[in-house]
Amino acid sequence: MQHYSREQGEQFRAQVETAITSWRKAMIAAERAAERLDQAGQRMEVSHYLLALLTGITTGQLVSVF
Repeated sequence: MQHYSREQGEQFRAQVETAITSWRKAMIAAERAAERLDQAGQRMEVSHYLLALLTGITTGQLVSVF
């Protein structure tokens, strides 16, 4: 009976360790994804300002021509 309990305990410990390892990997992946989203947001912000600037320049040129 003790052997069976010890074996169950070892299996449980192995399952917990596997779960912890999976959580750590998921946490690292989530951190990386958050960093990439932040970088993408910064690039989008710069693109937005460049597009607004280009639109303003084009509009100014069109208004000055007509």
